Amino acid sequence: MLRHLPAAISFDIAATKKIPKSWPAIGDYLSQQVGHSFPVLALLNHSRAVRAIAGCICLNLDAIVCGIESDAKYLMGIVFAGVNRNRLMAKEFRKMTKLMVDYYDEDCINAVYEFSKEDTDFSVDFMDALTDSALRDTPLSEMQVRMLYIAKASSYAPTRTTQAVVDSTKAPCFKI
Repeated sequence: MLRHLPAAISFDIAATKKIPKSWPAIGDYLSQQVGHSFPVLALLNHSRAVRAIAGCICLNLDAIVCGIESDAKYLMGIVFAGVNRNRLMAKEFRKMTKLMVDYYDEDCINAVYEFSKEDTDFSVDFMDALTDSALRDTPLSEMQVRMLYIAKASSYAPTRTTQAVVDSTKAPCFKI
């Protein structure tokens, strides 16, 4: 582990270089970068921790770094919040989606939220599970629907994201 320490320190310095040193400047920076200030961070007392968390948020919403477009991540946040019945979190993710992604209308965002509250049978094939889904009439791509399905399964518990769930989303020629 010690051999990785210099690289970890270098990464930390690079990841937090552009992030301001204190609140509320950190909140303003996050608003510019990801569309939300994450005001809960203002409650933390250690600016280094707040900067590190802000850096993680920025990196996690960077499609180049993690391979998933941020628009899908906002929708996944709506799904997570809906599954966990967290209205405040759902409201914040809906707000961020509207602010940061201009091509999803209110109906699409509502459909994603409704999907999060639907009963979904993860023991059947992906296409069968979404037969009567709120996602059927949305402009979402096939890949986005697949990601939301996996996000929903893992929002309950990571154990619900079984290999069968993942495999069922890999089927070619899927049409909702």
